Amino acid sequence: MALKHKDLPVSVCPLEDNEEGKRIQTLLRGLDSQYIRLYAPGAAELRKGLELSVEFRVDRHEFSLTTTVANATPEGEVTLYKPAVIHRRRLRDARRRPLQMRIYFTLWTETGRHDGEMQDISADGFRMISRKSFRRGALISLDFYIRSARIRVIGQGLVAWCRTMEDNEYLHECGIQFTTISNETRKKLERFVGDGPENAEIPETEA
Repeated sequence: MALKHKDLPVSVCPLEDNEEGKRIQTLLRGLDSQYIRLYAPGAAELRKGLELSVEFRVDRHEFSLTTTVANATPEGEVTLYKPAVIHRRRLRDARRRPLQMRIYFTLWTETGRHDGEMQDISADGFRMISRKSFRRGALISLDFYIRSARIRVIGQGLVAWCRTMEDNEYLHECGIQFTTISNETRKKLERFVGDGPENAEIPETEA
């Protein structure tokens, strides 16, 4: 498989001393016959010799692999050994649970706080309405709490799509795809979504 998507969001999960499955946001910078090159600013834990699981999405497919860090610099340049096998699976639409709550977020590489009104959620992402318009592929940092389920979601999300509302040109509806929530948080969201009625609205207050 040839990866030509520069700056493709890539999620990495250290396989040592990481019981909750914490994930780290990186960007693809290059790929050759031997190495995968990533950019991971501030990820000091990505040290040489660390074993990782790696995930990324292209179109409607999710790719995963296991590898080891070949080199890492203080500037955030990380080189991984390219494995012989990269697994691929086709993504299906996940079940969603209506959930109305105010959330706050920032762009991954910029300062400034924004807010939106979540409309529904799944284990893979959520839909929201915001006054902020985003380009497809933008990364945002998230930290919100679903009080009724006692689930705190911390990580990054990718803007899968964003469109202006037909009845209000100042509001934008966006689909956000989780990229780095922990494995433990994803399991909790799967239970939360699976336990609830698909058409019931569940109002939430701010954390």
